[in-house]
Amino acid sequence: MTTRSRLAAGAAVVAAAAATTLLAAPASAAPAAYCAAGSSQVHSVSTATAVVRICQFPSGAFQYRGTLRETGHTGVFAASYERVRGYYVARNRGYYYLVWRNAVEVRDPGYNFVSYESAQ
Repeated sequence: MTTRSRLAAGAAVVAAAAATTLLAAPASAAPAAYCAAGSSQVHSVSTATAVVRICQFPSGAFQYRGTLRETGHTGVFAASYERVRGYYVARNRGYYYLVWRNAVEVRDPGYNFVSYESAQ
């Protein structure tokens, strides 16, 4: 899997409020990652290759929703907020997705750097 596809791709995962499945949208789909019904957007980052939203449910649980611009493929993962470091983090297949104020960073299962993409 390429570095770029790690921003949004993955397998079926359990989301913060409900079990959700990775969606495979057609290539013509608009690049948007909207929050699920009942949740609200608390953060978003738009990079050259992806749109990432962090949504929060009334329970307080967070959810990462990322969409690749090129393909429209969407990944939905449970997330948490790291207050001390100031970023949201989601995990899928061992990979870490760190959503900073103005960037998205990906780290492998050993927490080694994979990619960093600044907001547009």
